Amino acid sequence: MVREQGELVQWNEQKGFGFVRRSGHSQNLFLHATAVRQTSTPPRVGAQLEFPVGPGRGGRQSPYDAEAAGATPPPARTPPRRPA
Repeated sequence: MVREQGELVQWNEQKGFGFVRRSGHSQNLFLHATAVRQTSTPPRVGAQLEFPVGPGRGGRQSPYDAEAAGATPPPARTPPRRPA
């Protein structure tokens, strides 16, 4: 999975979507709130994001699993230990 970078150029918090411009491309991609990894703060216009791109609704290219560029991935969860 190749992760690309881009800038969030528009975001509508009430409707839960916006547009991201991939680095080196002129066309904006539709970004739905469900395609953004959950963090403590909502996406902000101007934020640099990292994301893979795949087919979205209607077959158009769309980012998914987007997160802030350079973000540290959350630690792996370990299953709880059962008492012996």
